[in-house]
Amino acid sequence: MKIYPLAVTRPDWETYIKTVQEILGFSPSVGLGETYIKIESPAAYLATLDLENRPLNQLRRGHFIKSSFNHVSFSFICSLEQPFIVDFVIQFPNLQYIYRKPSLLIVTATMTEWYLAVRRGLNVSQERNIREFFHIIYGFFSRYGFQDIWTDLEKSTGKDSFIVMGAKYESSH
Repeated sequence: MKIYPLAVTRPDWETYIKTVQEILGFSPSVGLGETYIKIESPAAYLATLDLENRPLNQLRRGHFIKSSFNHVSFSFICSLEQPFIVDFVIQFPNLQYIYRKPSLLIVTATMTEWYLAVRRGLNVSQERNIREFFHIIYGFFSRYGFQDIWTDLEKSTGKDSFIVMGAKYESSH
């Protein structure tokens, strides 16, 4: 299983910042200075879309505001075994695919779709190969600054060393 990032939404920062400053009187990127997110990071655009300079709040609650997550998409190019590709496409029909036999797959989705797919793909009930795929995808998203979009989920390491995600349990204390 080989998976590589291929494409990500990147804004024209000059136009975005200039237009927001002209209309709203502030830069949408100011709040990034108070976080670990660098403007060069693929997560920076998504983090600024609340237009209130609270980038971490945007990432941590943004999946509930689907319209903002739909403004960012990510594509991966993969070399996968054909039986896995068929199973994967059937289980995750909301992702967009380009498939060429014997084993090339390009997968594209908005961050809303990736949020839901990663959440589902890293569930303990999934088959090992699905969890392995999404473990790799989650690793790329984490490196690119998107790890905060899954803060509503409990994360642990499964017996096979892959990340497992599930709902956080509320304490009865």
